[in-house]
Amino acid sequence: MVALSIMALLALLSWRGLDAMIRAQQVTQAQGERLTLLQTALAQWRSDLDAMLPVSAQPAQPVLAWNGRALRVLRLAPASDSPVAQGDSSLLLPAGSQVVAWSLRSQCASLGATPCWIRWQSPVLRTVGEQQQAWQQAARWTEGQEQLPGEQELVPLTNWKLLHFRDANWRPASEQELPLAGEQALASMPDAIRLELQLPDTDSALHGTLTMDWIPATLTRRRS
Repeated sequence: MVALSIMALLALLSWRGLDAMIRAQQVTQAQGERLTLLQTALAQWRSDLDAMLPVSAQPAQPVLAWNGRALRVLRLAPASDSPVAQGDSSLLLPAGSQVVAWSLRSQCASLGATPCWIRWQSPVLRTVGEQQQAWQQAARWTEGQEQLPGEQELVPLTNWKLLHFRDANWRPASEQELPLAGEQALASMPDAIRLELQLPDTDSALHGTLTMDWIPATLTRRRS
């Protein structure tokens, strides 16, 4: 009887230890998946900015717009997705483009009805008219007035903001569309953009403020 009691106790202790190991493994796996999603979202963010059209390419069309809550970017489409020019060449863009938008959604069904960072991208755009239409469509989407195909719920997020680096200082990004035209556009573009994400405290591994800086690969500006 004593031996059986000892064996039963050892079995119980072993089960508890195994259960703790399984739970720890599940937590580690879930945290790894969330980290992978966050890294993927940040890589896409950087890719969108890296592919942003030059400020001189579309003087009548903004390429970057921030309203304090959402960001819109006019970027080159991947080369494999760019359409072949046909018809009236005066209406066609020199290369395929896309409008992408980033915003914060108060409830994301795919992430447990929590606030999250979201992204939308347009189809590849062939004409200036399509470009302008997609730009306005993205504005409505960021205001929650329209749900669009191609939107993605990315990672849980409490809040986010942008800062611009100008004159050797970081300042809150101004609510404006860039560029305007010519030299004025170049002067309006920041030297760098800082992204600040406020991650929720519900995750013990991924929480607090995450900061990432983006610097244009080629920044040219006329200096007096």
